[in-house]
Amino acid sequence: VIYHVTFFIFITTIGLNIIFGIIVDTFSEMRDLKWRAESDMKDTCFICSRNSYDFEHHGRGFDYHVKNEHNMWSYVYFII
Repeated sequence: VIYHVTFFIFITTIGLNIIFGIIVDTFSEMRDLKWRAESDMKDTCFICSRNSYDFEHHGRGFDYHVKNEHNMWSYVYFII
């Protein structure tokens, strides 16, 4: 009887740890994907795919470029 109880406890503990590990790993992967997407939106032009570093050091600035030169809504209105 003790063998069965011990076996059940060990197998259950190992199984639950595996399941919880998969869940935690999946959430951390989703968080990393979200962080990469947000940093891409903040640091890369959607139209020309150039980094904000290029515009900050060789132009008027990244915000000016995104809002005036490559405003994505202007492209949407052009297509519509």
